[in-house]
Formats: sequence, C-alpha cells, structure tokens
Amino acid sequence: MTLSPLFTDGCVLRMGTGSAIFGRAQHGERVTAEFQGVTYETFGDASGRFNIALSELSHGGAFELRVNDVVLRDVYVGEVWLCAGQSNMQITFARIGRRYPEVMAAPPEPRIRRFLVPQDTDFTAPRADIVGSWAQSDPEHIADFTAVGWFFAKKRMERTGVPVGLLATAIGGTPIHCWLRNPPEYPAALYTDDQSAPPAPNFGATPCNPEVTQSGSGVTLWRKRVTIPPEFAGQRAELALGTIVDADTTYVNGVEVGSTAYRYPPRYYTTPPLPEGACEIVVKQTIIGGWGKFTEGKTRELRISDGVIPLVGDWERRRVADFPSPVPFTAPQNDPCGYYNAMIAPLHGFAISGALWYQGESDDKTPRGYFERFSQMLREWRGAWGWDFPMLTVGLARFDETDWTRVREEQLRCAELPNVGFYDAWGDGEPNDLHPLNKRSIGEGLAGLIL
Repeated sequence: MTLSPLFTDGCVLRMGTGSAIFGRAQHGERVTAEFQGVTYETFGDASGRFNIALSELSHGGAFELRVNDVVLRDVYVGEVWLCAGQSNMQITFARIGRRYPEVMAAPPEPRIRRFLVPQDTDFTAPRADIVGSWAQSDPEHIADFTAVGWFFAKKRMERTGVPVGLLATAIGGTPIHCWLRNPPEYPAALYTDDQSAPPAPNFGATPCNPEVTQSGSGVTLWRKRVTIPPEFAGQRAELALGTIVDADTTYVNGVEVGSTAYRYPPRYYTTPPLPEGACEIVVKQTIIGGWGKFTEGKTRELRISDGVIPLVGDWERRRVADFPSPVPFTAPQNDPCGYYNAMIAPLHGFAISGALWYQGESDDKTPRGYFERFSQMLREWRGAWGWDFPMLTVGLARFDETDWTRVREEQLRCAELPNVGFYDAWGDGEPNDLHPLNKRSIGEGLAGLIL
C-alpha cells in the first residue's frame, strides 16, 4: 500500500464531509485508517487503487493519521483552496518579498500550508498520481508560497480561525485552453528563440535614454559609469534595474552579476565587493519581439549599506547585433490539455473548499470566446470534483501596454455564472508592470468575496 503524495506529514484535509484518503494497493489488499477517533477499512480494487471516504471532520490540528503501518503527523483539518491560473497567481514571495519584509520574517504559522504542484505537462491522458510537497508558512518556506494565495489564506484564517491549505497549481504565460480537458479550437501562441552576443570590450557608444523604445530585434549594450565613495569601498551592493524588455545579462566591472531570460521579473543583482572610485555597469539587452526598452518609471540604483547611488538619466548605448524578424512557432507546452492532465486531474480526489483563478493575460490577443472557454473549464472541474464549488476570479489589473478591455468584458460575463465571485484588480495595477506588486489587496479582496 502506498498513499498518494498528497497525503504526507503536514497535509491539510478539508473539514466537514467529502474528504477521502486514496492511493495504490494490490487487488484485495486490506487497507485500514484511523483518524479523529474513527477507524475505516477498505480493500484495493481491480485497478490497484484504494479510496477511503472519511466521516465528518472537525477542524483543527495537529492530528495523526494512520493508514496501515504509515503514520502521518502534523495533519491539520480546515479549508483547502485550489490556486490556479498563470503568472500573477504563480508569483511567490521569492520574487516580491522586498515589498513585504514583515511576511518574510513572520514567525511560523502552522495553520497556513501549501502543496506545491510541480510544473509539468501530459498530452496523452489525465494522470492519476502527482508528486509534490506540503510546507507550512514559516521563514524557511515562505519564499515558495503563492503571494495571492497566502494573503487570501491569512485573511481567511484570521476571520474564521480555521486552518487553510493551498494547492498551488499555476503556470506563467498559459492561455485558458491549457487548463481544459476537452478544449475547442484554439489560437496558436507565438514565441521565438532567444539569441545573445558578448559585451564588446571597446564600447564606443553615445548617451541615450534607455526608457526610449528601441526598434528591431537584436542585442544592445548599455553602460553606466558611477563613482564609489570611500565609505562604501569593499562592500557588496544590490543593483536594481527594474524590468527590461526582453532579456538581459548584466556585468559590474566586467564581472557577470546576473541574467534574466524574459521581460517581466524585476532585476535585483548582487555585485562583488566594489573598489573605491570608478565603477562600470554594462547591461546586455536582448530584444526578442521586435522592440525593447528599460521600463519607464522603474527604480534603477545601486544600494550599498544605507546609501544609494542613482542610475537615472542617460546611459551609453551601443547596438551590437541585429536579428531577423522572429519566426512564430507554437510552444508545445501550451498545447491544449497538457497542464490539465498533469496539474489538475491528479488533484481531483482531494477534497477542496473552492478555487482561486487569476488568469487572462495570455488570452488578450484572442479574447473572443473567453467566456465560453471559462464556462467549459468550470463545468469540467466541478464535474470532476463532484460539486459546484465556489470559483473566485480576478479581473485583470491595469497595464497600459496592452488593451485588456475585451478580456475584462468577458471576465465580467464569467462573474455572472452561479457561485462565481469576481474581484476587480484594475485599481491594484501598475501602468508599467504586467505583474502588480500589490498582491495583498488582491488576495484579501478574494477572501472578502466569501461570507
């Protein structure tokens, strides 16, 4: 007998009725379980699996769960919420922790837990099993928590006193058809390969504003020279560059300090110890989609101890490579069904209290039919879990580089479906960032949709 990996030390089970324990067992093999004073018995079926339906569970913890010779400790009972969608749901505190230092340093909170579903696809059939791990909210694991999900869980736990478990299953850049079991025809997504070129030792550039749009795919080098005062000599610094369209590799005094493969993550790189005097920062910017720039309005500076050296104004610019127009191709991982089969289907037997859905950015080029695709996804998911659970959705936030009017109109139609809540994140957006940092308002706003 082996339990599904969803059942490990530290797991959270849904309170009330409907929870079950499941896994693999030989045909006819006896499986017994003990939990909250009740003993259960079943046998492995002809497919080599077992399932034990649990009686009504009382919330709280920590409990022990015994299944044959396996003992699970530190088990909690409360609410369990599926956290699904694309990058704004996926984003963890590892990326935005600077915005929330009080969260990063908070003491352990065993009543908030998450199961992190690994990113994977399967284009053959829905999977029955999944790997992953449970962790509680504490300084050791908080960096891997979905920020929206955590703020939602914190507000729910404070309001009800009930533990909250999060099933984190989200992937950046995914259109909605990836999360359907039987999607209709869908539009191909367009991507291109990255290319690079090394920094030239002889820069030979002229000053230019890096926030001005640069046309044409290729590689541009940017250089900024500053002076490190004596009081900061010998110290490491944090280099903040904001976001850059599209990719970058960054050097300080000729040493590579970091790189980012795409446009959305904020750049924070740690430098080697800096000598007194002249300091040279070079950014190799790779433009993939035909245009690029340093995002307007983002902070660019060197942070050393309690001091700051601004990197504002013009930088020296030198174009070193041009690429032909990008050749579109369909990213195989974004074909229909792949994420549903690998990251949703294996969770079906695990009882949930509802789902949080933050997605739609990747459907902005093909918004027509979003309502129908969402409706179908909701029918499929609710059918698989066997009840009309609440689906709490996020309306896309303001982002001035893209017109999301039509997507938001479709999302508002989705909110009219039975037991679907809608939190309008427009006011939480940042005009120059696809990924607003104010995940607190969004998570707490979703929690506010539940009585």
